[in-house]
Amino acid sequence: MVMGTLILGENYQTESGENSKINEILFSTKDKSIIGINVRINKSVPNLFIPLKESIDNKKANQKGMIHFSKKTIVRTNDNTKSQLFGLMVDKSTFRPNYFLIKVGKKILSVKHELLNNITSGAPTIDSTININDIPIYLSDELATKEANYSLERFYASNYSSMSNVKVEVISGIAHLSGTCQFNEQSISIENFMKKIEGVLAVKNDIVSDSELEITIAKKLADASIFQDGFVSIRIFNNKISLKGNLGSQKNIDKVQSIIEEFESIKLIENNIKLKS
Repeated sequence: MVMGTLILGENYQTESGENSKINEILFSTKDKSIIGINVRINKSVPNLFIPLKESIDNKKANQKGMIHFSKKTIVRTNDNTKSQLFGLMVDKSTFRPNYFLIKVGKKILSVKHELLNNITSGAPTIDSTININDIPIYLSDELATKEANYSLERFYASNYSSMSNVKVEVISGIAHLSGTCQFNEQSISIENFMKKIEGVLAVKNDIVSDSELEITIAKKLADASIFQDGFVSIRIFNNKISLKGNLGSQKNIDKVQSIIEEFESIKLIENNIKLKS
């Protein structure tokens, strides 16, 4: 699921290069999707319609069954607190809103659309069974990424002795984990930890453990017929690979080196493969 974030009042540059701000987000009650935005260039042009889909023409903005979400839209909570709509997070494949971002006091909350009633009436209301304190906080991608990486460093320092080679980038609330760790269990624990970080709504885990990388490299060497020429052992730790063994030709020793160099996560190669005597 790839999401795009629309923030009311956020700067927006039109195709003609004019600077504007998102004034309204247009929601179709017919197919429950976001069809476009109205932007404000100046006082004389308060609502210039920008379609999100290529198939939508400018007349769509004035059709019946169209909800105009703006900062004036009130999202009611179960304690009757009136909360201001801050923006939407939209699925880029379906153009349907996955999260409504609402401002409650100084906090901005990420509310799943399933937790809201009366969306099609233009007066969304948080389901009465939902505890507002359990709704995740929304942070911008930049702030969420900083918080996630800082928290990850502290998590590694308190749980593992080895240095962290894992990086995280938050894009539209999804934390993308990449890099390497020593064991599969570390990858799982990091993923679970990330789910608790403010600003993270979901996690995409692309961490590769050292053991998984060792298997991948061994398969590559087997596919290149290296093991038919002798024996090579592989040991990876902290982005360093140690190679030992005996091969029948310098050509195959060089081929092993070349295959290892294709892996960007390997920063240091210790090649102790020797020629068969």
